[in-house]
Amino acid sequence: DWLIEQIKEWLTLEKRKRAFNTYVKNLYLQGQANNEIKIHSVNNVESNPSVIDTDTLNNAYNE
Repeated sequence: DWLIEQIKEWLTLEKRKRAFNTYVKNLYLQGQANNEIKIHSVNNVESNPSVIDTDTLNNAYNE
C-alpha cells in the first residue's frame, strides 16, 4: 500500500512538472515570436556581446 501511494504521488508530481515546464516554454516561445525577448550570451559579455539564436529551453525542459 505504501509503495502504491508513493508511485501515485510521483506520477502526479511528474504530470505537474511537465505541465509547468510546457507553460514556461510556451511563454518563452510566445515572447520570442513577439520580439519581446532577446537572449544574450553571458560568456565574456564585456568583450564579446552576442545574441544566441538557439532555443535554450530545448534541453532544460524536455528531460
